[in-house]
Amino acid sequence: MAKLNARWHAEHRMPAGASLEQRIEWHTVHARQCGCRDMPPRIRAEIARRAAAAIVRRTPSVKTHGLTHVALAVRDPQRSLSFYRTVLGVVPVYEQKDFVQAQTPGSRDVLVFEHRPRRAGKVGGIAHFGFRLRRPADISQAIEAIRAAGGTIREHGEFVPGEPYVFFIDPDGYEVEIWYEIPTPVDPPRRRPAAPRSTRRVKTRR
Repeated sequence: MAKLNARWHAEHRMPAGASLEQRIEWHTVHARQCGCRDMPPRIRAEIARRAAAAIVRRTPSVKTHGLTHVALAVRDPQRSLSFYRTVLGVVPVYEQKDFVQAQTPGSRDVLVFEHRPRRAGKVGGIAHFGFRLRRPADISQAIEAIRAAGGTIREHGEFVPGEPYVFFIDPDGYEVEIWYEIPTPVDPPRRRPAAPRSTRRVKTRR
């Protein structure tokens, strides 16, 4: 143990009933000026916690288009493509012998079908994945498309009034959800449709 810095202690007494902030400040200075005892574990832990939080605040999060990619192990990529094309209207954008990458036109989603028969239908830690409807009225069309494609309806109804859903099983045994979500506070703002060219105002210089 280092020697007591009696003079420093005499000039820097801990305030009676000191707050956590005052204790942290006192012990931080004390550690530099006097090594008579170790910093209390609670104070040391709180300083470490605040330092870690400061690093997180200084590190900006990456901006993305959200969760847009799911890769499925399937028995037959072309069969899976046909199923999801019937249900969701996806189209192939990249194909190899044992691999199909599909996308919904007008969106940034990526749905991949990989030929892995032994792993097909095994969900692991993922219970299901889903597709969010643009309009609640389209749930009936979704159910009809699922049945037409050969899917199995597991359950359908409403989570709350105005939020219809359907859970179904695809050809490889994966559980999939299609639902409508009432807009949340963090949804992107709705874009107003562009005016027809004939009605758009054209800026002119004067």
